[in-house]
Amino acid sequence: MQIDDDPDYIAAFEEFTSELKQAKNNPSKDATNIGDLKEYTSPIQAKKTEKIFRSSPILNTNFLIYSGIVLFLIVIIIITFFPLRKTTNSENNNTINSNNNNSTLEIKDNNDNSMLSFFKGSDSLHLKVTVTDSVWMNITIDSAQRSNSILLPNKEYEWSAKNSFTITHGNAGSIKFFLNGKELEPFAKPGYIAKNVRITREGIFLSPSAPDSIKKARAKRKIDNSTPPIRSIEPTEIEEIRPKLK
Repeated sequence: MQIDDDPDYIAAFEEFTSELKQAKNNPSKDATNIGDLKEYTSPIQAKKTEKIFRSSPILNTNFLIYSGIVLFLIVIIIITFFPLRKTTNSENNNTINSNNNNSTLEIKDNNDNSMLSFFKGSDSLHLKVTVTDSVWMNITIDSAQRSNSILLPNKEYEWSAKNSFTITHGNAGSIKFFLNGKELEPFAKPGYIAKNVRITREGIFLSPSAPDSIKKARAKRKIDNSTPPIRSIEPTEIEEIRPKLK
Protein backbone atom coordinates (compact mmCIF):
# COMPACT_ATOMS: atom_id res chain seq x y z
CA MET A 1 0.00 0.00 0.00
CA GLN A 2 1.31 3.47 -0.90
CA ILE A 3 0.81 6.02 1.89
CA ASP A 4 1.19 8.99 -0.47
CA ASP A 5 -1.83 7.98 -2.41
CA ASP A 6 -4.01 7.27 0.66
CA PRO A 7 -5.92 10.42 1.70
CA ASP A 8 -6.67 9.02 5.15
CA TYR A 9 -3.04 8.59 5.98
CA ILE A 10 -2.27 12.05 4.55
CA ALA A 11 -5.00 13.59 6.72
CA ALA A 12 -3.70 11.74 9.77
CA PHE A 13 -0.17 12.85 9.06
CA GLU A 14 -1.28 16.47 8.73
CA GLU A 15 -3.22 16.20 11.98
CA PHE A 16 -0.18 14.76 13.68
CA THR A 17 2.08 17.57 12.46
CA SER A 18 -0.44 20.22 13.52
CA GLU A 19 -0.64 18.78 17.01
CA LEU A 20 3.11 18.64 17.09
CA LYS A 21 3.28 22.31 16.19
CA GLN A 22 0.73 23.19 18.87
CA ALA A 23 2.78 21.31 21.41
CA LYS A 24 5.81 23.31 20.44
CA ASN A 25 3.95 26.63 20.59
CA ASN A 26 2.27 25.86 23.95
CA PRO A 27 4.66 23.61 25.73
CA SER A 28 3.48 22.50 29.12
CA LYS A 29 6.60 20.45 29.23
CA ASP A 30 9.64 20.61 27.16
CA ALA A 31 9.18 18.17 24.38
CA THR A 32 12.64 17.57 23.20
CA ASN A 33 11.97 13.95 22.22
CA ILE A 34 9.15 12.25 20.47
CA GLY A 35 8.67 10.11 23.55
CA ASP A 36 7.79 13.24 25.52
CA LEU A 37 4.73 13.69 23.34
CA LYS A 38 1.45 12.18 24.50
CA GLU A 39 0.39 8.93 22.99
CA TYR A 40 -1.40 9.45 19.74
CA THR A 41 -3.97 7.13 18.35
CA SER A 42 -4.83 7.54 14.76
CA PRO A 43 -8.53 7.47 13.99
CA ILE A 44 -7.64 5.70 10.76
CA GLN A 45 -6.12 2.85 12.70
CA ALA A 46 -9.19 2.72 14.92
CA LYS A 47 -11.38 2.61 11.86
CA LYS A 48 -9.24 -0.15 10.35
CA THR A 49 -9.35 -2.14 13.57
CA GLU A 50 -13.08 -1.63 13.86
CA LYS A 51 -13.46 -2.64 10.24
CA ILE A 52 -11.48 -5.81 10.83
CA PHE A 53 -13.56 -6.73 13.85
CA ARG A 54 -16.72 -5.95 11.94
CA SER A 55 -15.63 -8.04 8.95
CA SER A 56 -15.13 -11.12 11.08
CA PRO A 57 -18.84 -11.66 11.79
CA ILE A 58 -19.55 -11.00 8.11
CA LEU A 59 -17.19 -13.82 7.18
CA ASN A 60 -18.88 -16.12 9.70
CA THR A 61 -22.29 -15.17 8.37
CA ASN A 62 -21.19 -15.83 4.78
CA PHE A 63 -19.77 -19.16 5.82
CA LEU A 64 -23.07 -20.11 7.42
CA ILE A 65 -24.99 -18.93 4.35
CA TYR A 66 -22.81 -20.89 1.95
CA SER A 67 -22.90 -23.91 4.23
CA GLY A 68 -26.69 -23.71 4.32
CA ILE A 69 -26.84 -23.45 0.54
CA VAL A 70 -24.58 -26.48 0.15
CA LEU A 71 -26.63 -28.50 2.62
CA PHE A 72 -29.82 -27.44 0.84
CA LEU A 73 -28.41 -28.58 -2.49
CA ILE A 74 -27.32 -31.89 -0.94
CA VAL A 75 -30.82 -32.42 0.45
CA ILE A 76 -32.37 -31.62 -2.94
CA ILE A 77 -29.98 -34.06 -4.66
CA ILE A 78 -30.82 -36.76 -2.13
CA ILE A 79 -34.55 -36.15 -2.48
CA THR A 80 -34.28 -36.10 -6.27
CA PHE A 81 -32.07 -39.11 -6.88
CA PHE A 82 -32.98 -41.38 -3.98
CA PRO A 83 -36.54 -42.09 -5.26
CA LEU A 84 -35.09 -42.71 -8.73
CA ARG A 85 -32.63 -45.15 -7.26
CA LYS A 86 -35.40 -46.73 -5.24
CA THR A 87 -37.54 -46.95 -8.38
CA THR A 88 -34.63 -48.47 -10.29
CA ASN A 89 -34.06 -50.96 -7.51
CA SER A 90 -37.75 -51.77 -7.39
CA GLU A 91 -37.80 -52.22 -11.18
CA ASN A 92 -34.76 -54.47 -10.94
CA ASN A 93 -36.43 -56.38 -8.13
CA ASN A 94 -39.61 -56.63 -10.18
CA THR A 95 -37.58 -57.85 -13.14
CA ILE A 96 -35.82 -60.39 -10.95
CA ASN A 97 -39.13 -61.41 -9.41
CA SER A 98 -40.72 -61.71 -12.84
CA ASN A 99 -37.79 -63.80 -14.03
CA ASN A 100 -38.09 -65.90 -10.91
CA ASN A 101 -41.81 -66.20 -11.48
CA ASN A 102 -41.23 -67.22 -15.07
CA SER A 103 -38.64 -69.74 -14.02
CA THR A 104 -41.00 -70.88 -11.28
CA LEU A 105 -43.81 -71.21 -13.78
CA GLU A 106 -41.58 -73.10 -16.14
CA ILE A 107 -40.47 -75.34 -13.32
CA LYS A 108 -44.08 -75.77 -12.34
CA ASP A 109 -45.00 -76.73 -15.90
CA ASN A 110 -42.12 -79.15 -15.95
CA ASN A 111 -43.29 -80.51 -12.63
CA ASP A 112 -46.80 -80.87 -13.98
CA ASN A 113 -45.45 -82.64 -17.03
CA SER A 114 -43.23 -84.76 -14.83
CA MET A 115 -46.19 -85.60 -12.60
CA LEU A 116 -48.24 -86.49 -15.66
CA SER A 117 -45.30 -88.48 -16.95
CA PHE A 118 -45.04 -90.13 -13.56
CA PHE A 119 -48.65 -91.25 -13.53
CA LYS A 120 -48.39 -92.32 -17.11
CA GLY A 121 -44.86 -93.54 -16.64
CA SER A 122 -45.93 -96.02 -14.04
CA ASP A 123 -48.14 -97.36 -16.85
CA SER A 124 -46.02 -96.15 -19.72
CA LEU A 125 -48.58 -97.09 -22.39
CA HIS A 126 -51.80 -95.08 -22.32
CA LEU A 127 -54.43 -96.23 -24.80
CA LYS A 128 -57.59 -94.28 -25.61
CA VAL A 129 -60.38 -95.56 -27.85
CA THR A 130 -63.21 -93.62 -29.49
CA VAL A 131 -66.15 -95.44 -31.03
CA THR A 132 -68.75 -94.26 -33.55
CA ASP A 133 -70.69 -97.54 -33.67
CA SER A 134 -71.00 -100.57 -31.48
CA VAL A 135 -67.78 -102.58 -31.49
CA TRP A 136 -66.89 -105.71 -29.62
CA MET A 137 -63.34 -105.84 -28.38
CA ASN A 138 -61.13 -108.20 -26.47
CA ILE A 139 -58.12 -106.54 -24.80
CA THR A 140 -55.35 -108.16 -22.79
CA ILE A 141 -53.15 -105.88 -20.65
CA ASP A 142 -49.55 -106.96 -19.95
CA SER A 143 -50.46 -110.55 -20.88
CA ALA A 144 -52.34 -110.85 -17.61
CA GLN A 145 -55.50 -108.77 -17.35
CA ARG A 146 -58.10 -109.61 -19.95
CA SER A 147 -61.35 -107.82 -20.74
CA ASN A 148 -64.01 -108.72 -23.26
CA SER A 149 -66.68 -106.10 -23.80
CA ILE A 150 -68.90 -104.30 -26.27
CA LEU A 151 -67.98 -100.65 -26.77
CA LEU A 152 -70.92 -98.30 -27.16
CA PRO A 153 -70.96 -95.53 -29.78
CA ASN A 154 -70.00 -91.90 -29.10
CA LYS A 155 -68.01 -92.78 -26.02
CA GLU A 156 -64.34 -92.89 -25.04
CA TYR A 157 -62.52 -95.69 -23.29
CA GLU A 158 -59.06 -95.67 -21.74
CA TRP A 159 -56.60 -98.30 -20.58
CA SER A 160 -53.05 -98.18 -19.25
CA ALA A 161 -50.32 -100.79 -19.39
CA LYS A 162 -46.67 -101.11 -18.44
CA ASN A 163 -45.51 -103.25 -21.33
CA SER A 164 -48.14 -104.22 -23.89
CA PHE A 165 -51.71 -104.48 -25.11
CA THR A 166 -53.10 -107.34 -27.16
CA ILE A 167 -56.30 -106.41 -28.96
CA THR A 168 -58.86 -108.21 -31.05
CA HIS A 169 -61.88 -106.26 -32.25
CA GLY A 170 -64.51 -106.20 -34.95
CA ASN A 171 -66.13 -103.46 -37.03
CA ALA A 172 -62.77 -101.90 -37.78
CA GLY A 173 -64.17 -98.84 -39.52
CA SER A 174 -65.99 -97.62 -36.41
CA ILE A 175 -63.13 -97.49 -33.91
CA LYS A 176 -60.07 -95.27 -33.48
CA PHE A 177 -57.05 -95.85 -31.26
CA PHE A 178 -54.82 -93.21 -29.61
CA LEU A 179 -51.54 -94.30 -28.01
CA ASN A 180 -50.11 -91.71 -25.58
CA GLY A 181 -52.12 -89.00 -27.34
CA LYS A 182 -51.10 -90.00 -30.88
CA GLU A 183 -53.67 -91.43 -33.27
CA LEU A 184 -52.83 -94.85 -34.67
CA GLU A 185 -53.60 -96.14 -38.11
CA PRO A 186 -56.50 -98.59 -38.40
CA PHE A 187 -55.58 -102.16 -37.63
CA ALA A 188 -57.88 -103.52 -40.34
CA LYS A 189 -60.06 -102.41 -43.20
CA PRO A 190 -63.62 -101.30 -42.49
CA GLY A 191 -65.86 -104.27 -41.91
CA TYR A 192 -62.98 -106.61 -41.07
CA ILE A 193 -61.78 -108.06 -37.81
CA ALA A 194 -58.42 -107.04 -36.37
CA LYS A 195 -57.08 -110.03 -34.55
CA ASN A 196 -54.24 -110.30 -32.02
CA VAL A 197 -52.86 -106.78 -32.56
CA ARG A 198 -49.96 -106.34 -30.15
CA ILE A 199 -49.04 -102.82 -28.98
CA THR A 200 -45.71 -102.41 -27.18
CA ARG A 201 -43.15 -99.67 -26.53
CA GLU A 202 -41.21 -100.79 -29.59
CA GLY A 203 -44.14 -100.62 -31.99
CA ILE A 204 -47.37 -102.19 -33.22
CA PHE A 205 -47.38 -105.73 -34.48
CA LEU A 206 -50.28 -106.98 -36.58
CA SER A 207 -51.15 -110.62 -36.82
CA PRO A 208 -50.90 -111.81 -40.45
CA SER A 209 -54.31 -113.40 -40.22
CA ALA A 210 -55.98 -110.47 -38.55
CA PRO A 211 -57.30 -108.63 -41.64
CA ASP A 212 -58.19 -111.81 -43.46
CA SER A 213 -60.28 -113.61 -40.88
CA ILE A 214 -63.62 -112.80 -42.47
CA LYS A 215 -62.17 -113.17 -45.93
CA LYS A 216 -60.84 -116.60 -45.08
CA ALA A 217 -64.16 -117.62 -43.61
CA ARG A 218 -65.92 -116.54 -46.77
CA ALA A 219 -63.33 -118.27 -48.95
CA LYS A 220 -63.72 -121.45 -46.95
CA ARG A 221 -67.45 -121.23 -47.34
CA LYS A 222 -67.01 -120.72 -51.08
CA ILE A 223 -64.72 -123.72 -51.32
CA ASP A 224 -67.23 -125.80 -49.46
CA ASN A 225 -69.92 -124.69 -51.86
CA SER A 226 -67.78 -125.58 -54.90
CA THR A 227 -67.33 -129.28 -53.90
CA PRO A 228 -69.82 -131.66 -55.53
CA PRO A 229 -72.62 -132.74 -53.26
CA ILE A 230 -72.59 -136.23 -51.94
CA ARG A 231 -75.19 -138.31 -53.67
CA SER A 232 -77.77 -139.82 -51.48
CA ILE A 233 -78.17 -143.59 -51.42
CA GLU A 234 -80.86 -144.67 -53.81
CA PRO A 235 -82.61 -148.02 -53.55
CA THR A 236 -81.64 -150.49 -56.24
CA GLU A 237 -83.97 -152.89 -57.87
CA ILE A 238 -83.42 -156.48 -56.85
CA GLU A 239 -83.78 -158.85 -59.74
CA GLU A 240 -85.59 -162.00 -59.08
CA ILE A 241 -83.38 -164.99 -59.48
CA ARG A 242 -85.15 -167.94 -60.96
CA PRO A 243 -83.70 -171.35 -60.58
CA LYS A 244 -82.67 -173.06 -63.75
CA LEU A 245 -84.34 -176.35 -64.50
CA LYS A 246 -82.34 -179.10 -65.97
